[in-house]
Amino acid sequence: MLKKSRETKIGKYLLVFVLTIFANISFANISVDATVDRNKLYDGDTFTYTISVSIASQNSVGINSPKLPNIIGKFDILNTSTSTESRTTFVNGDYQVKNTRNFNYMFVPKKVGKLVLAPSSVNVGGQVYKTKAIVVEVLKGSNPQVGNPQARNQRLGRGTRQRIDSFDDLFSQLLRGRGGIGQGRIIGDDEPIDPEEAFFIKVKVDKAKLYVGEQLTASWYLYTRGDVRDIDTLKYPSLNGYWKEDIEVATRLTFSREIINGVPYKRALLASYALFPINSGPNIIDAYEARCGIILPSFGFGKTVKSVKKSQELTIQVSDLPVDGKPETFSGGVGQFKLKSKIDTKTIEANQPLTLTLRFEGQGNAKLINLPTLNLPESIELYDKKSEAKFYKNGKSYKEFKVLLVPRKEGDVEIPAFTFSAFDPVKKEYYSLESKSFQLKILKGKESSKISSIPLETKSKSGKLEKYKPQLQTDWNDMKVSQIFSINIWAWTVIYIFLIFLLVYYYLREMGLTQRKKTIQKLIQSKFKNIDNLSNKDGQWRDVGAELTNMIYLCLGAVSDSGGAGYEFDKLLDMAPPSVKRELSDALILKMKQCETISFAPESVVGDLKNKNNVKKQIKQVNELVIKLIDIGMGDIKIEDS
Repeated sequence: MLKKSRETKIGKYLLVFVLTIFANISFANISVDATVDRNKLYDGDTFTYTISVSIASQNSVGINSPKLPNIIGKFDILNTSTSTESRTTFVNGDYQVKNTRNFNYMFVPKKVGKLVLAPSSVNVGGQVYKTKAIVVEVLKGSNPQVGNPQARNQRLGRGTRQRIDSFDDLFSQLLRGRGGIGQGRIIGDDEPIDPEEAFFIKVKVDKAKLYVGEQLTASWYLYTRGDVRDIDTLKYPSLNGYWKEDIEVATRLTFSREIINGVPYKRALLASYALFPINSGPNIIDAYEARCGIILPSFGFGKTVKSVKKSQELTIQVSDLPVDGKPETFSGGVGQFKLKSKIDTKTIEANQPLTLTLRFEGQGNAKLINLPTLNLPESIELYDKKSEAKFYKNGKSYKEFKVLLVPRKEGDVEIPAFTFSAFDPVKKEYYSLESKSFQLKILKGKESSKISSIPLETKSKSGKLEKYKPQLQTDWNDMKVSQIFSINIWAWTVIYIFLIFLLVYYYLREMGLTQRKKTIQKLIQSKFKNIDNLSNKDGQWRDVGAELTNMIYLCLGAVSDSGGAGYEFDKLLDMAPPSVKRELSDALILKMKQCETISFAPESVVGDLKNKNNVKKQIKQVNELVIKLIDIGMGDIKIEDS
């Protein structure tokens, strides 16, 4: 009996658990939003307040009428209506049906100023959902676009006014776009927005205070209520004072829906960067500027509005890393990193090289991590070291050091564990990372075997040195000359036709490229003269690094037929001709890293690269590199040194 009672209780618990999970899954597909067709209007104007309940499910769920907030003394309700709509979407290989029910309320404000519409509540399937509050600004006077509404109301009766206002409101709804689910709060959401603007550009950052070297994500978005006809970026943010890593630079606009103070907008990402401040103090994030043509809805035909807008500048407060508790083993990393270490062999002969690999990986900019002096045993020589690093779009990065070691004495030896330190900006404290220790068995070295080869000089019987002369083969292997030319006449005809087409194609191609080559030649000469003049000014080494970076982008974009704008360096290199990738890939990658280091890296990382002589050397090397790049990628072209 007791056993049966326990089974009954367990069964009830399982049933409640299953029902709870089912309810959570069902409610996860329900969204409730409140929007207004405008949140800035004149005294006497009307606006429509809409509560939308969307259910992405095939199961029917009961929806009660919304409970509106207290509007006494603020608004009057002139009219109410409801509507339903259904939309089918294809998500993750499955079709989903989304049903939406709209509750529409036509309000007229009773006073001027900023009026708050408190959250409304809706009971959906037994669960209560609340909307966000909306602020409506009512201006004094009459709307200049529609005349004086108060004078119009005096001429018309109350019922006539309601019908006309209702028609005007329905007409306004047809002219205004509606659209999607907003996202969580990020710094920048509280700035005032004018809904009458055709479009605007807004910058959002994930934090306003941080440490030197800490990651800051900055994203620029285009907001509009119309359709974008064209957009031209006039100025990307220069972001001086930051080490910059690209997260995404949009090559096409992908829109989503966002509600700002009750007004739905279409939003598209323009650019997103991971920024790492170099110096402490107030750092400026400058504006993104673009010219955009927007098609606004109007009666019958769309009206195009074209204007130039730019985002606001933001000031970010940057603090130095704490001095107290800063360990001597601090290697420059700011973030949450892990250290992996390995060695390619544990048994090796003396005087033979082995590789020790140290890899830092995690959240943050691992490119700023330096490899400190390693305390190696006396019998092991540090022969060489190199590093590679990469930043991923998810905010993680790695830096890997490959250290070439050469043991000089036989016997057993230990490579001890090395300790490195980094700073965690979340916990606001330093932490230590430790590599593994490795036991090596060093064997006695053997004499290297000689490689036999054909000598370039040999001794004759008389003992004199004579040059080696290879024996030439003069036999024709009994092949008759007539057999060589026994090719069908039709085959020769096909070959001639192919050669003619090839020559015509080459001629047309060269004629098209001639003017382009001359244009690029003049542009490169002009830019290198400006860069050389800039390098003669004190303290302008960062600007020189930025200009050299742009020069590489320009020339690589020219040979890849992409123009360079809107593409990452790796993408441009992939688009370049095979001859460029084969002969200049390593040189371009190395030079781009050096130029970016001069432009964005902290002075401690830049080191002697900022000296005037080294800057001049970089200018000369980039000049020679782009000459080779254009020469290989576009054909022979002479570019004089500036």
